[in-house]
Amino acid sequence: MKKIRLFNLALLFICVLFVQTSGAQEYTRWSLPEEAKTRLGEGSIRDIAYSPDGAWIAVASSDIWLYDTYTGAEIVLPVEHPDDGVRSVAFSPDGKTLASGRGHRGAIWLWDVDTGQQKATLEGHRHGINSIAFSPNGHILASGGRDFTVRLWEASSGQPLAILETPTVYSVAFSPDGKTLASGHRGAIWLWDVDTGQQKATLKGHEDFVLSVAFSPDGQTLASGSGTRAIW
Repeated sequence: MKKIRLFNLALLFICVLFVQTSGAQEYTRWSLPEEAKTRLGEGSIRDIAYSPDGAWIAVASSDIWLYDTYTGAEIVLPVEHPDDGVRSVAFSPDGKTLASGRGHRGAIWLWDVDTGQQKATLEGHRHGINSIAFSPNGHILASGGRDFTVRLWEASSGQPLAILETPTVYSVAFSPDGKTLASGHRGAIWLWDVDTGQQKATLKGHEDFVLSVAFSPDGQTLASGSGTRAIW
């Protein structure tokens, strides 16, 4: 493991453009922090995601905000109990579906990106969801939360496939071949065999919550972020 002191690019992007603070709503599109180009979403921004083709940006806060990157058009996907908030968003590989994880109530909502309509609700987590990710082929959705589980779902039907018992989960990511799932916990990363649901390895070295994990395109390297950054 090699520790590095670099900002997570996604976090840096959020900080520069979205001002990730509880007071962010005080800014408008005409009154922005210096160097910021525009203001997306409202309130605290918990997650952002680009669609695979770059046509959309999804922003998670109290509601879900979709932005057309070509026209700047804004679509708000309202959620029930906005005080609950949305902690994680992820596009399917074909860009047609957006998954969102609830902050406290433990549900995953699937949205049709073209229509903005909710098309399914996946329920099973007992507490809030911190991270969600689609497998590279789009067949499986992984979710990790505060109920000490990683759950695997069939993306097309919403049927549960597996429940993986873990400590609290802060981040999840699939390897490029879809065979391995990484889950970030406090002080460690667990690697799972997606086909069998068995834990393959534990990577230790972080001292804090592992809030971000990501595989390199060739699947040979895993990057993780907590108070420090690491390459495995």
